[in-house]
Amino acid sequence: MENLAKTRSHVLALSRFEPVKFACCINSCICYTGPYADLDECPNCRTSRLNESGRPRRIFSYMPLIPRLRALMSNRTYATHLQYRADEHAKNRRPGTTMDIFDGLHYRKLLGERVVVEDQTYPHNYFSDHRDIALGFATDGFTPFKKRKHTAWILLIFNYNLPPDERFRKDNILCVGIIPGPKKPWDADSFIYPLVRELLQLAIGVSAYDALSRSLFALHAYVITGFGDIPAISMLMHMKGHNGLCPCRMCSIVAIRNPDSGNKVLYVPLSRHNHPAPTDVVEYRPENLPLRSHEDFMAQAKAVESAPTEIRREELAKTYGIKGTPLLSALGSLRFPQSFPYDFMHLIWENLIPNLVRFWSGRYKGMDDGQSYVLSPDIWQAVGTTSAAATRTIPSSFGTSIPNPATDCSSFTSSTWSVWSLFIAPTVLQGRFPEDRYYDHFCSLVRILNLCLQFEISEKDIDEIELGIRKWVVDYERCVRPFRFLSEKMKADSIHASSLYYQHKPERLPACPLTIHALLHIPDQIRWMGPCWTTWAFPIERQCGYFQRSIQSRRNPYVSMDRHLTDLSQLRQIKILYNLTDEQLGRPPEYASSQTKKLEDCKSHLVTFAPNIKRIYCRPTI
Repeated sequence: MENLAKTRSHVLALSRFEPVKFACCINSCICYTGPYADLDECPNCRTSRLNESGRPRRIFSYMPLIPRLRALMSNRTYATHLQYRADEHAKNRRPGTTMDIFDGLHYRKLLGERVVVEDQTYPHNYFSDHRDIALGFATDGFTPFKKRKHTAWILLIFNYNLPPDERFRKDNILCVGIIPGPKKPWDADSFIYPLVRELLQLAIGVSAYDALSRSLFALHAYVITGFGDIPAISMLMHMKGHNGLCPCRMCSIVAIRNPDSGNKVLYVPLSRHNHPAPTDVVEYRPENLPLRSHEDFMAQAKAVESAPTEIRREELAKTYGIKGTPLLSALGSLRFPQSFPYDFMHLIWENLIPNLVRFWSGRYKGMDDGQSYVLSPDIWQAVGTTSAAATRTIPSSFGTSIPNPATDCSSFTSSTWSVWSLFIAPTVLQGRFPEDRYYDHFCSLVRILNLCLQFEISEKDIDEIELGIRKWVVDYERCVRPFRFLSEKMKADSIHASSLYYQHKPERLPACPLTIHALLHIPDQIRWMGPCWTTWAFPIERQCGYFQRSIQSRRNPYVSMDRHLTDLSQLRQIKILYNLTDEQLGRPPEYASSQTKKLEDCKSHLVTFAPNIKRIYCRPTI
């Protein structure tokens, strides 16, 4: 029986694939690449790059993208599946219907543009070859351990050339690296620098073997979208984020706060009629928001970078909501901000629905006293009990079981919130509110969500979504002014009877976070990037959970995840290169939820794998 080190040596030789290791700051501020490559200490925290023995204090392992794309094209089965974009989708495409990301305006506009890399124009257009690959880039932060504040950031590549029922499977998602913690990167661009260099090479073209035509060709691949939650995309786009003065990445709406409160958090209501501090805009119209364009975004980013002083730079960054030029702007296939849609999963089921539940249960930031949307404790308990019991009558294919929202909200996930809000809440909430307008308002939201979740969306549906969201957000903020001839008491009663959540009251500004405003941009995102499911974060969260469960060392969690990522990537590369089945290769261990599982699981898999691969060894397909 071979030991683990020897087996890994066999796997490395067979896969012809290994990670590229870069030194990085021990506090995860930067990776020593690009402009930081020759530095001896971190420019942010001033910690040294090397330890006493002259070795890097922490390592970031980058999994190269080009060898994996080449392997896919060299495998006849995968090469056939990769024709979905140019073959199956192109044949089935129906004008006026959005079926995939390839029906979006962004992709359609790229088809007529020349490829430009570092100011040099090349003779080929984007996706001019039927073998060109469309990619999506995603990132998200996750905590290796639930009761610690340490974080890690996963970097994922999605292959949109694969059919929709295959592209989000775990085996088809390419993880190019995990940024080690313990903190959020100070400069995330330094960690994605090697990826951007490879993507620039792929835009120009790299030599690859086509298993279908049995010939060499120039392989091109282009990233056409980036997605993740709001903090992750703000980091990639070099934006101030959700608590900036100009927090929205899609438009230039200016945030406000209540000057009479000690709360310095900024909010983005459409109406500022009753705001005590003067504002340049009294009311933003949802159909006429100040949308950002790619040209404006890049001009503002360059203006911030070229500011003569740090003070002036910070002033411009605060005004524009942009801190500088993102490294991803080097990729001509991306448009800022249109290529970076708001993530539907986080927007709806991590923020909007949980916040509505906090309103209804009287737990929203101490603003619920005397409000008619609050359900009594007995009624809310009955709603929770009925919701949990309803799970027994819903087929498992519709989703997972539902906890009791009245007693166990902390156990809810995005999946359980989606099942509850779409299938259970419209029934169990009927007749529960003191006033029907809250139930009607919620049901209009559910109808909008169902339209957004369709696999195929017509132009008529998008128009309906647009009008529905605009009305829903305006109603959410609503405060209908009473007639002037009414008495003061009657005016107060009239306002109370016509208001919903924000009520145009400065003290209720916390009811208008960025996640409410971002709903207004969903219709345009569908027009630009296709249906919401093409860029939502469910597969990202699944990958984060998978690598979280792979941790075998609480003392060195980042090394443990790196090792597992390397083993997994090399085994998958072997499977593709030698056209092996899962039975021949053997499945890598599915780590249990317990984080105390020993390394012997992975060791036994690799040790038994090496003799098998030697027995069935054949020439690679390239």
